[in-house]
Amino acid sequence: MKNFNFCVLYISLATMLCSCNSKQATNPKVEPAAHAYSSSYKAPVFNADDRIEKIKNSAPELQKLI
Repeated sequence: MKNFNFCVLYISLATMLCSCNSKQATNPKVEPAAHAYSSSYKAPVFNADDRIEKIKNSAPELQKLI
């Protein structure tokens, strides 16, 4: 029984090692992609508004409430 367990363990280990596929080590000419993002992505665009002015105008009211 010990021999059978050892044999199964050995075969399992050998199968796992043989199934490993290291493409980077075997083909050093292939470089990994520099960036992984969609080519259709567009950066967000923010419309200019007067938020700072609105905050400055409402600051005295907020101070009174606090």
